[in-house]
Amino acid sequence: MPIDKIKKELKKEIENAMRNQKILGFAISLIDKTGILWSEGFGCTDHHKTHKVDTDTLFSIQSTGKTLTATAFLRAVQKGLVNLDDTLITYYPDFTVNHRFDSDEVSKITFRHLLSHRSGLTHEAPVGSNYDDGDCTFEEHIESIADTWLRFPVGSNYSYSNLGMDLVAYTLQLISGNSFPEYVRKEVADPLTMDTLIYGNPKAMHHPNVAIGYTGPVPAHFENMIMYGAGCPYTSVNDLSKYVLMQLNNGVVASEPYLREDLLKEMRTIQYASENQKAGYGLGLVVSPHLFGDATICHHSGGGYGYIGTMMWVPDIGLGVVVQTNQGNGGAPLEIAEKALTLLVETSRIAIPEQRKPKFTELPEISLSVDQLKRLEGSYISFGGLEFTIELKGSHLVCEALDSEFILTPRGEYIFTTDGSRSTKFVMDNDTPHHMEYIDPKGGILYIVYQGPGEAYTIDATEYTDLYRGFTYGNPCYAGVKAVEDQLYLFIWDSTLRLEYYRPNLFFTVSGEAVEFENGNLLYGNRLMKKYDVTLKEVKKAAEEYPENRMSYMPSLKELAAALQFLGRIPQAIATLEIATSLEDDAEFAYRLAELYYTTNKIEKAQKFCNQILENHPDFKKVQKLLSRF
Repeated sequence: MPIDKIKKELKKEIENAMRNQKILGFAISLIDKTGILWSEGFGCTDHHKTHKVDTDTLFSIQSTGKTLTATAFLRAVQKGLVNLDDTLITYYPDFTVNHRFDSDEVSKITFRHLLSHRSGLTHEAPVGSNYDDGDCTFEEHIESIADTWLRFPVGSNYSYSNLGMDLVAYTLQLISGNSFPEYVRKEVADPLTMDTLIYGNPKAMHHPNVAIGYTGPVPAHFENMIMYGAGCPYTSVNDLSKYVLMQLNNGVVASEPYLREDLLKEMRTIQYASENQKAGYGLGLVVSPHLFGDATICHHSGGGYGYIGTMMWVPDIGLGVVVQTNQGNGGAPLEIAEKALTLLVETSRIAIPEQRKPKFTELPEISLSVDQLKRLEGSYISFGGLEFTIELKGSHLVCEALDSEFILTPRGEYIFTTDGSRSTKFVMDNDTPHHMEYIDPKGGILYIVYQGPGEAYTIDATEYTDLYRGFTYGNPCYAGVKAVEDQLYLFIWDSTLRLEYYRPNLFFTVSGEAVEFENGNLLYGNRLMKKYDVTLKEVKKAAEEYPENRMSYMPSLKELAAALQFLGRIPQAIATLEIATSLEDDAEFAYRLAELYYTTNKIEKAQKFCNQILENHPDFKKVQKLLSRF
C-alpha cells in the first residue's frame, strides 16, 4: 500500500475518532530510517477554534517523557558520570523512605531499579503529584517522598512508579549542577534538534502554538506540573519523531554517534524478566511483541490533564509512529497509532519473525486432587486493581475476571494454562497462595496478589467507614470505606481492597499500598481524600451546570455512584446514575443503572434500560446476561 493510500485510510480513521470521542486536536507522524514519511495536524488547539493544529503544535506528552528521562540518564552513563547499577544513596545520601521490611531497603535501590519500576516505591508523592493541586517546587516534591512507604522489598516486583523517574531526574540535577530541564536541553533536545521541547505548563501555556488539554468537553484543570522525570514535557509530533528516528538508526544522529548500541540494547531489554516473559518494561520504555510475530515493538504512552498520546517503533523493521491529542478521554490515539504502524509494516513487505511458543505450552496436562486445587481458591487482585476470583467448579479451577470465566488446566502442581496459550503460576507462602504470575499469549506478565481472609482487627474500625472525595487531574474522584466481619475494605476505582492493620490509623492493601487515616482524611498511596457528605441537591446542581461543573464529569459521577453502592446507599447511587444517564448516552452507565433497578426489584425499569442499550449495542454481553435473569 503506497503512502498516499495509508494517509487516506488513516485520515478517515482520525476524522471518525475526533467526531466520536470529541477530540479537538490531533497530530500524527509516520517515520522510517530516512525521516518523516508523513505528518499532519487535524482540528484545533482549543474550543475557540481560532488556531489550527499543525505538526509543530505543542502537546503535553505526559508519561512518554519517561523515555526522555531514561535517555538523559544513559547519556550520563555514556559520559562516565554514573552507572546503571550504582545505588541512589551514593549520589543522594540524604534520601529516605518508610518501609515495613527487616533490612535496610533504601541502600539497595539502584538506578536500574528506578528506571524499570522495580524499586518498590509507590506511584505518587504527597506533594506535587497528580493528586495535589498546590504549588510547590521540584525539590519540595522530591523531599516529600520521605513521607511515603515502599510497597514491597526492592527488586521483588514490578510496579509503575512516577517517583522512581523523578528521583532519576533529581539525581541528574545533583550530578550535573543544572536543573533537569536544562540538562535535558543540553543532552537530548539540542543534539536531536527537538527545538519545541519545554518542561512545565506555565512556560508551555505562553507558547503561541500550544494545544489546550480537555477532559470531556471542558479544559483540564491544573496549576503547575513539576514531575520532571515522570512526565511533564511539552513537544510536537515533528520533534518527537526526531527521537524515534534516532532510535530507528540505533543511536546515530546526522551520521554521528549519539547513544551507544549497548545502552540502547539495555533500554530495549526487559529488566528482571520472569521465565517465559517476552513483554514488559525496559529502561524508560515498554517492549513487547504484540503486533508483528516476535518482532519487538518499543513504545511509551502518556495521558493526563486532557492529553493522550504515544510513540512506538519497531527497531528490526525500521518503522515508527507518533500520535498526540488534546482529549483526555477515549482510546482512539493508541488504536490509530497501532493501525498506522500495522499499515506501514504491511507495506514494507519485510519478513516478520515467527512468534515462538512459550515453554509452558509443551508441558503435559496432569491431574491434581481436590485438596490441591481448593487451597488455591480465593480472591486475588493485581497491582493495578484488577480483581480475580479463583474457584473450584466441579473438577476444574475456574478464574473469573472482567465478566468472563476461564478454566485453568493443570500442567504442574502450581502451573496452569488457559486455552493452551496463557499461563498462570501460583507462588506459595507456607502452603498458602501469595500471588499469581499470569503470562498472556504475547508474553506479557501480570502480578496478581492473594487477597484471602486476613487476621481480625483488635480495634474498632468503624470510625473510618464513610464516603471520601479527592481530586485527580483536577476532577473529583470518590472512595468508600466499610467494615465487614472485623475487616476493613476500601473501594476505589472499581476495586475492592482488603486493608491489613499495621498500627493505629495506618493500614496496607495486600498489594502493599499504604492507607492512612487522620482527622477525617484518607491518604491512599499519598492521594488525599476527605470525608464527604454528598447530597442529591448538590448532584442535581452539578448536572444543571454541565459540563462546566467538574462534579458532572462523567467518570466522576460513575465513581460516585459505585462508591455509594459499595456503602449500601442504594437510593443515592440510583439517583446519581439517573442524573448521569440524563446527561450523556453512555451504555455502561445505563447498564449499571439497570443492574441496580434489578437488585431493588424494579424489574420493569431494568428491562426497559436493557432493551434500550441493546438497540445500539447488541453485543453488550453483560446486558444480555442481566436480561437472562429476569
